[in-house]
Amino acid sequence: HLQIGIRAIDLLRAEGDHMHSRKLRTFNEPPFR
Repeated sequence: HLQIGIRAIDLLRAEGDHMHSRKLRTFNEPPFR
């Protein structure tokens, strides 16, 4: 159970980092302005 939980947390963290970098990128280069 612990291993599965840690794995899920790692996956979520990786996904969050991806989303964060994407958000930061869009904020740094806004195509609307």
